[in-house]
Amino acid sequence: MKIKNIIESAVKLLNLSAAEAENSECAPQDNEPPKLSESEEKLMLKCVDFVIDDIASDYFPLIREDELFVRNGRLFFKDFPRTPTAVASVKKDGKALNFSRRFDGLQLGEDGNVTVQYAFKPAAAAVDGETEWTDGCVSERILVYGVAAEYCIAAGLDADAEMWDKRYRDALQRAVIKYLSGKSTPKRRWFK
Repeated sequence: MKIKNIIESAVKLLNLSAAEAENSECAPQDNEPPKLSESEEKLMLKCVDFVIDDIASDYFPLIREDELFVRNGRLFFKDFPRTPTAVASVKKDGKALNFSRRFDGLQLGEDGNVTVQYAFKPAAAAVDGETEWTDGCVSERILVYGVAAEYCIAAGLDADAEMWDKRYRDALQRAVIKYLSGKSTPKRRWFK
């Protein structure tokens, strides 16, 4: 999903284009995306960052595997291509290795090339960037609701913030249930 589309949808949802039209000499056309000031665009990007971090840390972590080299039994977090938030497994030649987490990396019993599976911190959002979820578990609608809620909180619109946050949390809950239902046993049925 493109960050630009998420921001445009949130702007339309919050009807920010109407407020802009009142402050400008000519109203934007309906088919034209609304123009945000530089400060509003920065605020929207911060809201997108916050929502993506929230989802990645609490609901749908971004996971990747990388081949890394271990020296002296240590693997430092600074050597990872992305900032890890949790390490799921470390394997060498397909065999799982025991490891312990330290404040600056991992302590392993062996040296050499290993494959590390880990959850990572999402990159900072850019207007021309995209989200990193590729499996379809997080919809654009969820992100738009979250951005709308965060924008309302930042703008001091408490009633609107509460409404959009409820929609955001409800949509997230439905997404989690939908995701987990594919991995759980089917509902029990009573037969006559």
